[in-house]
Amino acid sequence: MTSVNSPLPLWEHWAQLTPDKVAIKNEAHAMTWRELCEHVQSLGQCLVEQGVAPGDVVCLVGRAEQSLVLRYLACLAHGVIPALLSDQSKPQFIAKFDTLYRTDEPAIVWGNCQWDELTAQRDELELYRIERSDDDFSKADSQPTNAIEMTEPVASIVFTSGSTGRPKAVAHRASNHLASAEGLLQRFRFTADDSWLLSLPMFHVSGLAIVWRWLTVGATLNIASGNFASDIANVTHASLVATQLKRIIENKWPTSLKRVLLGGSHIAHKLVESAEARGIESWMGYGMTETASTVTAKRVDTMASSGTLLPHRALKVENERIYVAGDTLACGYFVQGKISRFCWSLVGLIPKTSVAGIHNKSCV
Repeated sequence: MTSVNSPLPLWEHWAQLTPDKVAIKNEAHAMTWRELCEHVQSLGQCLVEQGVAPGDVVCLVGRAEQSLVLRYLACLAHGVIPALLSDQSKPQFIAKFDTLYRTDEPAIVWGNCQWDELTAQRDELELYRIERSDDDFSKADSQPTNAIEMTEPVASIVFTSGSTGRPKAVAHRASNHLASAEGLLQRFRFTADDSWLLSLPMFHVSGLAIVWRWLTVGATLNIASGNFASDIANVTHASLVATQLKRIIENKWPTSLKRVLLGGSHIAHKLVESAEARGIESWMGYGMTETASTVTAKRVDTMASSGTLLPHRALKVENERIYVAGDTLACGYFVQGKISRFCWSLVGLIPKTSVAGIHNKSCV
């Protein structure tokens, strides 16, 4: 794996090093690193012209579209804090806006919200501000009592699922995402000559992690079209669930897959053997939003475990509880411009045959 120590943004680094290599492609168009860099610069100018300043929070609405990837990179280039959101109901949006913005600030949105009729009249270059009345405010998160000043810009805000309560806005720096990518790729081989299918939504940390792995090695990012058989035909790497791998094997779909990173349900060893017979390595991993995706990983075998701890992560067992930390751990939870500080996240209780049940512990 290539280790990037360039002071340039990664897309500019690859634009200088391999300008004519395909960086990103969808079913209709392929874009080189040079073209991608130019497009990101153009989108960054759109931010400037529409009055968005470094440090502002911009909500990027979408799933895994090529335009979303480019908008995300433009935010990073301009020093804007990108908050990645799915297209949800108005109450869900309002709840997230109240976490991201003070009550006297409008929400800045880049992408279409289906509940807002005005967005249907705007193109992808246009941002819009949503002014809220007092009636719109939901019960906002309380300000963190252990807030910290940031020494490095926030590179993403991704919300937790809310399975253990109100969704929290997890703030990661670029260094957290890079540590996550580099640690996984020390075990799970992915090079500049490979391609990874972006089929997971970027508002989920697993989808965002694919983007950072792509940026880390300068490979090709393939945007999923929704036709799974077609999407899987020309990529070397993909993040899948076991049922998707089973469809590939049972339907004998042609594919260039070398490795898959599996999550979700139990993985039958017979399925893994069938994949291996087709030259596809099957890996599994466990991760969480607060640790920029994967914490442990392994090549799937008959052992009932979630694998071994990856580089740049830390783990400790204390009072029969499992905690994780390390260079991938988020800088904290974002609430209206303030960030809480925590240094360990509680994963679950022991003994366990696999890691599950995410809860969090803040440093005091």
